[in-house]
Amino acid sequence: MNIALAKLWRDECLANHSLCGLGSPDPELAPLPTRLLDVTNPEKPVLKEIPSGTTGTYVALSYCWGQVTQLETTRGNYLSHKRGILSSRLPQTIRDAVSVANWLGYKHIWIDALCIIQDDDSDMRRELDKMGDIYRYAALTISAQRAASSHGGLFNK
Repeated sequence: MNIALAKLWRDECLANHSLCGLGSPDPELAPLPTRLLDVTNPEKPVLKEIPSGTTGTYVALSYCWGQVTQLETTRGNYLSHKRGILSSRLPQTIRDAVSVANWLGYKHIWIDALCIIQDDDSDMRRELDKMGDIYRYAALTISAQRAASSHGGLFNK
């Protein structure tokens, strides 16, 4: 992955493609989701609870979960995830996305499996209702189009 090229494309889009963001708010003023992963240290991303009404920038990940079990946030591991998740425990696609977000200079990424409490029906309903806006307000969305599961990674080997 050529990060310099990815940064160039992103910067070119932000500076010169006024129609790309038509109807989207200024990323700095975008409402943040309920939870985000702080990727300041990509080796140990931390699940952060975001106060309602907070604005800022973040990246989102769009990917296929697949049939293979993956790490999720549950009521049982929620507090542990707030202390940090070792990157070695993350499926490859998520690990790659955390690294890319960090390389591109973003502090936060939204990943459904980790930012929604998967065994809490109330949280699931509330957060799934917000997914359209979560992707809409993301500064950019990393799309893992080639991976058949969260273990496939973002990059060709």
